[in-house]
Amino acid sequence: MLQRSEVSNPLAYGAKIVATILEHDSLREMWFEDFLNMSSCIQSMRQALYEHLIEYDHYHIYMAANSRISIAGLNPGNIRYVAESIAKCLRSSTL
Repeated sequence: MLQRSEVSNPLAYGAKIVATILEHDSLREMWFEDFLNMSSCIQSMRQALYEHLIEYDHYHIYMAANSRISIAGLNPGNIRYVAESIAKCLRSSTL
């Protein structure tokens, strides 16, 4: 029964969390700061991926065949590896 209520009503639960955060100044400020930090991180990872792909990919193709990539999964420790891997896959494919 508990699982059913969680799966059947996820929007109501999420709305309660959002309402709680937005009603309290300190929580709202913390959320906004976290939002800016995360969006800045994702933006910098996109830029880094672009820059590394230019190094490896003569044709500047930035997406996998299905056009999906998890930018949130990128970090300074894996960005070069991801860029090199995408470029190698694109070079070896017959697109």
